[in-house]
Amino acid sequence: MTELNFEFEVFKPIPAKKNVPHIIMSKNGTLIFSAKCRKDFSIPNGGFAEIAYNKENKVLRIKIAENGNCLLKNWRIFALGLYKYFNIESPGKYPFSQYDNEDKVYYVDLKDTSLLEIKQQT
Repeated sequence: MTELNFEFEVFKPIPAKKNVPHIIMSKNGTLIFSAKCRKDFSIPNGGFAEIAYNKENKVLRIKIAENGNCLLKNWRIFALGLYKYFNIESPGKYPFSQYDNEDKVYYVDLKDTSLLEIKQQT
């Protein structure tokens, strides 16, 4: 058997960041809390949420509140028209940058694309 004289590049798997609490922003405007968020932050299964956005720093604030304007059901926030309203360009996975579990306020940095890059590399 003759040996081939080709150069081969060895596949190196990229480690997945499954244990990072994050939120998934779907294309239709639904925000989904990851399983890690549900466990660590005791996010309620139902109720309402208030969503605010800082355009300068590209930070999304999610506050679980009774007087919120978005429905929270099955760890999903239904925010139809969110991307158009705030002019957010890319849905995807974004990790929490800060959180206050006592007041149930969570901050998502939309500039942090580390979870998006893992998906694109795989």
